[in-house]
Amino acid sequence: MTKLTFLLILFLSVFLPLSAQISPENISDRMQEIDEYILSEEYNEALAICLELLNAGTDNPNLDFKTGFCYLNTIDEKDKALPLLKKASFHISKDYNAENLMEERAPLETLLYLGDAYRTINNFEEAIRNYKKYAQEATSINAEAQAISQKRIKESQISKVLQSQPVGIEWNI
Repeated sequence: MTKLTFLLILFLSVFLPLSAQISPENISDRMQEIDEYILSEEYNEALAICLELLNAGTDNPNLDFKTGFCYLNTIDEKDKALPLLKKASFHISKDYNAENLMEERAPLETLLYLGDAYRTINNFEEAIRNYKKYAQEATSINAEAQAISQKRIKESQISKVLQSQPVGIEWNI
């Protein structure tokens, strides 16, 4: 009986991981679906596919970026964006190719959204640091990226000041 149990465990340990792996073609198809959902602002649908790929063991900074971006656009799970965007930020490339469905690098915008993720947890210093880093890197891209970054830096600075000076409000219900 122990020999049969051993063989069963061996069989399952070898073949179950293989069945959970996703082929590159399937990953490409799923990444295209994610992009389509993001373009149509259907972030929850895109997020479901992102999580499916991550749970299947797909390790890809571009997928981490897209998953974090989707989390930022949810109502109640924005805090889950931070670790994914932070992880993706170590693999940023100016040569990022959004058209390449198998792209493994993260776009420069990761820094912008990482700043947004920090802002959602009221860590304005880190938000500003990432916005400045994005502004510095985005200088060569376009003026619009620069303007967005500067606007978010100013918003974060104002938020930081307002948070340091709370106003007491009394509710009479």
